[in-house]
Amino acid sequence: MRLKLNINTIEQIEDYLVLTFDKPSDFVFEIGQYGVFMHVNKEFDDKKMRAFSFASNSVDEKLMIVTKAQMAASPFKEIMKQLKPGDQMVVNGPMGRFTPFDNKKPTIYICGDAGVAPIRPHLLGEKHIDSKLIYFETNENYLFLPEFENVENLTIELSSSRSRTIYLTELIAKMYRNRAYYFVSGPPLFVVDVIGQLETLGVFSDQIIVERLTGY
Repeated sequence: MRLKLNINTIEQIEDYLVLTFDKPSDFVFEIGQYGVFMHVNKEFDDKKMRAFSFASNSVDEKLMIVTKAQMAASPFKEIMKQLKPGDQMVVNGPMGRFTPFDNKKPTIYICGDAGVAPIRPHLLGEKHIDSKLIYFETNENYLFLPEFENVENLTIELSSSRSRTIYLTELIAKMYRNRAYYFVSGPPLFVVDVIGQLETLGVFSDQIIVERLTGY
């Protein structure tokens, strides 16, 4: 499905740009999916489309996406930073399989930086029996953390270093092994590192669900 979306709000929060859109009534997606976004009537020398995970729940009235808002941004992101409420973007979607499994089984969420975007609807939209979040953020700007702290049956571990993330992943993976599902999202190298560590610890590949963020 290809749709034009009207921007409702746009806000820079620390290192992140958070956009919400009015959600068309006929646009249906699952928790954890993403869309491919394009600018409307903007000329620039860069990739013309970028994939962004929906950081909102499927039942929310607004669509939310998140991207890093670093100083040396791509032309695509520079235009995003200049958008205003009422402007439009085009989305193709929904797409992706970063969707919930059996929530009666323990679930471990491991996210890096903007990888929190597809994790947010999982945490806020699902009932949790025994869930853990390892949240790596380079500059300790933990987006959405106050929301996560109110989620029942969720244990949160924060990290701003690779060594601590490795330590936490090993600690929790040894505790659960293949009794849990592992949802891993973040920049490609972050995801590759975590997958390699989990598989080295004996976690089966079909227990690991990943989202590599390439448009962030």
